[in-house]
Amino acid sequence: MFPVRTPKPCGGVVRTAMDGGTAARYASQHPERVSHLIIYGSYSRGVRFRPGYDPEELQALQVLIRKGWGKDTPEYRQIFTTAYFGPNADPGLVAHFNHLRRAAADGDTAARDQHSLHQRDDAREVLAQIRIPTLVVHCRDDQIVPFPEGQLIASIIPGAQFLPLPTGTHYFPVDDDVTYRMVAAIDRFTG
Repeated sequence: MFPVRTPKPCGGVVRTAMDGGTAARYASQHPERVSHLIIYGSYSRGVRFRPGYDPEELQALQVLIRKGWGKDTPEYRQIFTTAYFGPNADPGLVAHFNHLRRAAADGDTAARDQHSLHQRDDAREVLAQIRIPTLVVHCRDDQIVPFPEGQLIASIIPGAQFLPLPTGTHYFPVDDDVTYRMVAAIDRFTG
């Protein structure tokens, strides 16, 4: 999610990336500081509040992350990379992302982060309180956050616009046509 803040003293537009729940809370609690909210690939309900939640699967993932995240071979990280970019992603992009993931955290930290993501709450009440212009962007075949979650966010926030993207990536789109389409929509939305 990206709250677009317009600071009063300088009048410029500042774009800040935050996770979905944090951005929604900030936008609902400080509407005078946020001129526009752009939500990308996010969810209204944490994983444990969605149909099909399996705590045993989370536990298995955490063990895999703790044991294999820091190894030279990318197989353990590849589980997430494939979900982020899809099975037909550019091999160079995949290798780069795997390298970034390993460099960003050790196995214990990555496992704690994964656990934290699965413990997020249900933010539907917070989202319903947002009263600033909001654009919800979600990829149709997102494997990390299912497309219906993006649709749900757009239906909860009063007056939200919804932009579905024809791609399977969860990460920022890598296809030029999809990227241009998203940038054009954001430019129109923010004026």
